[in-house]
Amino acid sequence: MDDHEVRVARAADAGPITDLVAQRLTPADAANARLLLDRPEVGPGAFTVAVDRGGHLVGTVALLDATMRVGEVAVPAGELVLLAVDRAHEGRGIARHLCEALAASSLARGHLVRIVVGIPYFYRRLGYEYVAPHPAHRPVAEPAGGSGPSGPAAAPTSGAVAAGGAWAVRPAGVDDLDRVALLHAAAQRSVGLALVRSPEAWRRLLDWSGSCLRVATRDGAIGAAARVATHSDVVVITEAVASDATALRQLVAATAAEVGDRSLFVDDRHDTLVASVWSQLAAPAPVDDWYYLGCDRPVALLDLLRPELEARLARSPFAGVSRELTIGFYRWHVRLPIERGRIGELVAGGPLRVERDGGPPTVPPDAFLSLVLGPWTIDGLASHLPDARPGEGADLVRVLFPPARADLLTTDIAW
Repeated sequence: MDDHEVRVARAADAGPITDLVAQRLTPADAANARLLLDRPEVGPGAFTVAVDRGGHLVGTVALLDATMRVGEVAVPAGELVLLAVDRAHEGRGIARHLCEALAASSLARGHLVRIVVGIPYFYRRLGYEYVAPHPAHRPVAEPAGGSGPSGPAAAPTSGAVAAGGAWAVRPAGVDDLDRVALLHAAAQRSVGLALVRSPEAWRRLLDWSGSCLRVATRDGAIGAAARVATHSDVVVITEAVASDATALRQLVAATAAEVGDRSLFVDDRHDTLVASVWSQLAAPAPVDDWYYLGCDRPVALLDLLRPELEARLARSPFAGVSRELTIGFYRWHVRLPIERGRIGELVAGGPLRVERDGGPPTVPPDAFLSLVLGPWTIDGLASHLPDARPGEGADLVRVLFPPARADLLTTDIAW
């Protein structure tokens, strides 16, 4: 870093941060950078910046506090957003240095996991893993209640009654947020891995550029809600929740009624009423985006998850078991002493010799989160990673780390 300094942003950096984000990302991103800089619960202290020898700001990234729920355990997490580097300074390691400094800041805040929606492959070089699939973007061929072409929705400025007239579709307001959050809590109840939104994050979302939180209401009740996000020549209805199928269909119809000649998509959401409605309105689509997750304190994460791991044991044929489980990660290993179904203090150690036959369950260190939080089992990892081995004790590993279905309410939306 001979030609630049990386540090926490100051109030005087607000203008240069916004200008750089506008130059390298989008005007909406610049507006969101300003929003975060001005919010008291975020502010300049959430930004890490790179400054060249002349004092010019040449890179920035922001870290937002978040909470990830694993089973019934709340895990402090951080979300990385708005990474930007001045074009003239690319190729000098600035993005890496920013992300390394952000990781240190994240650790200092007590985060055990970081999440980012970002550039393919780039964050893998920084120790992140592709852990959870982003919902598939499903094309809407014929919007419900509308006969025109599908396309992007502008953020509505006034209430609109969708076809059928039963539900009024409008932008959400502050008074709607508690009820929308309850709908999301219900939708996330059946998933093993969830990123939940704080009240402050919900309030920020009302002013977040590039997307609009919309609700379908009737007689004071909210029957459906979703974010409507514009991306160049498409619009995506994402983070949809509903207690009434008709309300959700009419939210789609009201959105479609505002479109031009661009394409309309809806993002999958499993195990909810939304999935049933989407099956009628949109064609299936493959998953083509994944969330990156990173963790610099894996043993601390496992230790925090002990109550959830014990609950999984209690629901399994291993309820009340007493044995020791060792899991290897090549560079290090961890021992989980289990006594009558209770997991004692974890013991971390150095490298273990990996045997071709036998030995403990082993996965590469860059697949730690894939094992603990991902949609695979140890067997699934072994099927596509030659250096992942089920080993002796795989029966317990399958119980402790089953495939996790994810529902992650990130600030950024993949497209």
